[in-house]
Amino acid sequence: MRPENAAQFARHLLRWIDQARPPKPDENALASVLIRPDGTAAWASSPGPADTVTLTAALRTWLLPT
Repeated sequence: MRPENAAQFARHLLRWIDQARPPKPDENALASVLIRPDGTAAWASSPGPADTVTLTAALRTWLLPT
């Protein structure tokens, strides 16, 4: 995000902040999620040991410059 757009983005986000609700506790809930810039889950992990091989692949795909 360009610095000159940050204030506009923050104002827009604040209009929606009261709509956000934390999830209710659930023993089957995900422990971790990597969200892509388009809002889609790129990787997710259930409670317990995470699959670091697929996490590394997702991080390389979405976070390394092209």
